[in-house]
Amino acid sequence: METNRSEDYHDFRDPGRIETLIEQILPRECREDNSVLWLTSVIMSEIAQNQAFGEGNKRTAYMTGVLFLIECQIMKDEDAVYPRLTRDFTDKLSALAIDGTDNEDTMSREDFYDYLKQKLTD
Repeated sequence: METNRSEDYHDFRDPGRIETLIEQILPRECREDNSVLWLTSVIMSEIAQNQAFGEGNKRTAYMTGVLFLIECQIMKDEDAVYPRLTRDFTDKLSALAIDGTDNEDTMSREDFYDYLKQKLTD
């Protein structure tokens, strides 16, 4: 257990980032493409990129996106299918979180959507 940590990593760094996701980004994206998988990729990429929490942004992105995906599948009376949190998936979430358009290690939301779609059809 860490006792010398100065940052309270359970708190929001910036609650406005999550509010923006819920109040502005998701409604806009839903008007453009309301497929469950696209919205899942939006949720995961926004949380991973915006670093709203002191720690655990990629884990939070994964869990939030997977819970959203499963809930939507249950509402449609479908079997729940979701991506496993593998090393490769974690690397993709890291690539989403990296800033900089010239860096070959970065990943766009669209690329992440394609990756997610491929993972769910494997």
